[in-house]
Amino acid sequence: MNEAHHRVPPAGFKYLVTEMVCWAGGGPQKYSGKPMAESHAHLKITATEWEAFMDDLQQSLDRFAVPAQEQAELKAIVNSTRSDIVVAPGAAVA
Repeated sequence: MNEAHHRVPPAGFKYLVTEMVCWAGGGPQKYSGKPMAESHAHLKITATEWEAFMDDLQQSLDRFAVPAQEQAELKAIVNSTRSDIVVAPGAAVA
């Protein structure tokens, strides 16, 4: 995850992730970024990297004592993007 974040500008990444999650969670924001597949294709994210990201997300949710119901809702939103982000299940990209 750390390596992937260095491939994109941090402020823009944080803004678009926040915007997307707020939009997907039913907030008034509209997601203004590119489609997930288009914005992630060049990153060649593997299934292993995705799982590491999900582990980081879980640790953050636990650290901030996010209630279980909200955790489940957010993880469902994030997981709904997996097929557009991960290049191949279990494949390592050189």
